[in-house]
Amino acid sequence: MHLIFIVSILTFLIAFLKQILAPIESFFLGDTEQVKTLKNEFKNLKLQLQQTSMKDNYIEYVKLERKINKIEAEIVSKTNDRQNQVYFIKYGLNYGIKFLLGFILFIITIMRRNEAVIVFSDRFNFSPFSSIISFPCKLENSISMPFWAFVNNYVFRSLAGKF
Repeated sequence: MHLIFIVSILTFLIAFLKQILAPIESFFLGDTEQVKTLKNEFKNLKLQLQQTSMKDNYIEYVKLERKINKIEAEIVSKTNDRQNQVYFIKYGLNYGIKFLLGFILFIITIMRRNEAVIVFSDRFNFSPFSSIISFPCKLENSISMPFWAFVNNYVFRSLAGKF
């Protein structure tokens, strides 16, 4: 009986992992404090540059432009340095967890493939599909572990596609 819940939870996590990890990724993928202060300083200098007349204060205008270019280059270099971390968090975490959950599901399915997840009474008749539903388990009116994993996977992926 516990296999029903374990397989259902694993397939649910595999299907909805992207939605589950989205808040965690957004927390880790945000700008660092240095980049935030540089961007804030960049905005302030841009405002100063717009208020400064090029004709009247040419020297001050050029100094502000140089500061802006320097800060912009710093922002670009800091964000480029962080790209490897971003790729690891965005793709490595997602696919690593999916692989781990899929591997656990695969091992459980292989080890318990001959066990029935649910056995129904004789009142239920699943013919002509009973042999497919219960394969490789030999019990009549039962749902096998591989079939249960397949159905759960299909249902949860269909639902995840809608969100």
